[in-house]
Amino acid sequence: MKKINRYFRKLNTVWFVLLFFLFSRILPLIFGGILDLLDIPDSEDDFIATDFLNIFNIFIYIVIVPLLETLIFQSLAYRFISRINFFRKHKVWIIIVSALIFGIVHSYSISYMVFGFIVGCVFMYAYILRIGKKPYWTVVAIHLLLNLSAILSRYCFS
Repeated sequence: MKKINRYFRKLNTVWFVLLFFLFSRILPLIFGGILDLLDIPDSEDDFIATDFLNIFNIFIYIVIVPLLETLIFQSLAYRFISRINFFRKHKVWIIIVSALIFGIVHSYSISYMVFGFIVGCVFMYAYILRIGKKPYWTVVAIHLLLNLSAILSRYCFS
């Protein structure tokens, strides 16, 4: 795992953002397939409704939400959780705790909570890897791309 972390840390910011964007897009699809096998309904379609797609809501969803959610669920969460010695020594638990909170907040459906947990793991892992290299803005960029891709895929396929 240390070699993987070292590899990710050495990536320039653009490649890092693109790679973690792909992780945040692909991993939920894999787990979504598992949820389908378990016959757990998916209501993501209800979340991004067609009437949602006006310029103001798109701006909020693509710009404001990533700014605020990254501040709360990665930046502040990392600061508070890492104050506890156990978590500082076991960063995987920082990832899990913050992702659980991120998933619970995205409680539109069980499948969306799982999606939120997975994406929350990706975001916090990216945040931790980029400490010392503007982690907040890196995760905002990943989150922005994820939300933009969700809107584009909804707009193009509806």
